[in-house]
Amino acid sequence: MLKYVNNMENREIAKVCGILEGTVRQRLSRGKVIIERKIKEMEGNLDE
Repeated sequence: MLKYVNNMENREIAKVCGILEGTVRQRLSRGKVIIERKIKEMEGNLDE
């Protein structure tokens, strides 16, 4: 939400959340993978 809704940079997110910038990047990356999987699952259900 902070990245894509509030348009915050990774360093800003890290500071606000009290975590390392690398952690922010990793969580964003993992989140994208989860979203991609969910979209593929939903597309598969539409074909049934």
